[in-house]
Amino acid sequence: MPAPAPAEAPKGTARRDQLLEMQTRVQAKWEASKAFEVDAPAGTWDGGKFMVTFPYPYMNGKLHLGHAFSLTKAEFAAAYQRMLGKKALFPFAFHCTGMPIQAAAFKLKKEYDAYGQPLPNFPASPPEVVESDPDNSAITIGWKAPTSTGGKPLTGFAILVREGVSGEYVEKAKVDATGAEPGAQFSHTVEGLTVGSQYGFQVVTIVDGLPGVPGRKLEKSADGKHPLALLASKKDASKDDKKGGGGGGAPAKKPAAKVQAKTGGMMTQWDILISMGFSPEEAVAFVDPVHWLKVFPPLGKTDLLKLGVGVDWRRAFLTTDYNPYYDSFVRWQVR
Repeated sequence: MPAPAPAEAPKGTARRDQLLEMQTRVQAKWEASKAFEVDAPAGTWDGGKFMVTFPYPYMNGKLHLGHAFSLTKAEFAAAYQRMLGKKALFPFAFHCTGMPIQAAAFKLKKEYDAYGQPLPNFPASPPEVVESDPDNSAITIGWKAPTSTGGKPLTGFAILVREGVSGEYVEKAKVDATGAEPGAQFSHTVEGLTVGSQYGFQVVTIVDGLPGVPGRKLEKSADGKHPLALLASKKDASKDDKKGGGGGGAPAKKPAAKVQAKTGGMMTQWDILISMGFSPEEAVAFVDPVHWLKVFPPLGKTDLLKLGVGVDWRRAFLTTDYNPYYDSFVRWQVR
């Protein structure tokens, strides 16, 4: 029996490391020489001048690749004009005006009030119908595990089902979730249903050491216009059914792999902050809208410095009345 082939050695990173070292060294020289700081000439200047600006990026999060892509247009223009010997000025600003930041802060506070802090005990994502099988009197629902369960282990889910319009929700099954990762995908097939009847579904978390949290109920069709029902398959449906369009049923049976990928999660404001790299303890301070202004603009500047953007950072500012100078400027414009 031939010996197994040796594992392929990881590719070297020498070239990448050399580029990063050069980047750090050159950017340090730019900083020391104030290469991008541009002042008005004391006397006559005939060498030409150039100024470029960039639409203020909004500070409800970190800068992303889309900002970098758009920014290159201004950066390349300023660099080219600078190489021609012109006084090339590139100022910068961070946009904080408007409701999105305040709305995000209020949303985070509501999540903490409802589910606790700094580790919320969230419900599972709202369930969705992933397969309707009238031939076997069954509906399969899918959902995602909560991203946080108050620091306690998630052990399972209780599946509650309501039959009819005014029936009560009754537990029909338990689904084991021991060892599941946050946000993991789950599904369960509820059998023994009646074709033509209306149904509702609800998923309740089972957490070791904490009360279970009921998730949002599933009681409507995918378009939200009709009660959820297990409808007969098309081959069995009568012409009257087609014309009447009771219409509120679960979607037609589809391959499970495709449908499961559709099943979405409940993206909370807490999830968004954690995905940006903040710890649960750090996230608590974001209930104050002003905290966003203190955190994200400096992070944006740090990233832009790493990118090597030729900005005169003496001419950088925030919008909103948090910055009295900008506030006065806008008031002057309006008046």
